[in-house]
Amino acid sequence: MRLLLENHAKVAGKDKEGHAPLWWAAKKGYKTIVEIFLENYAKTKVRDEQGWTLLWWAVKEGHEAVVKLLFKN
Repeated sequence: MRLLLENHAKVAGKDKEGHAPLWWAAKKGYKTIVEIFLENYAKTKVRDEQGWTLLWWAVKEGHEAVVKLLFKN
């Protein structure tokens, strides 16, 4: 992930449901990936097409470490 970001990979795109890669990392509980996105100024105060936030997904899926990271930002 770091290598992709260092080489200016486009990671802000969204899938058909409005979820960017950061959404999937938060939803799946990939703490390290979430940290990397946050270090690279990913937007965390956005909502998907259903109105749910990253924080909501992390809480719903029970990913405590990711929830703590998102609360810091």
